[in-house]
Amino acid sequence: MSHYHYHCVSSAKAFGGEPEDYAPLHKWMDRGRAGTSKILHRMLCHHTQGIADGVALFGDTFTNS
Repeated sequence: MSHYHYHCVSSAKAFGGEPEDYAPLHKWMDRGRAGTSKILHRMLCHHTQGIADGVALFGDTFTNS
């Protein structure tokens, strides 16, 4: 998956709602993608501390449409 939109579509299929509901979360998770390679950007928040940071930013639960 090369663009956050595809992650949003996948999340909507898995958890319900619309792809746009997940855009802020996936944009945040992929924010380092522009400055690094396709795999290295995952070092920013695709790990345990990244999840904790995401919970602090977005909350414990996520409400979709």
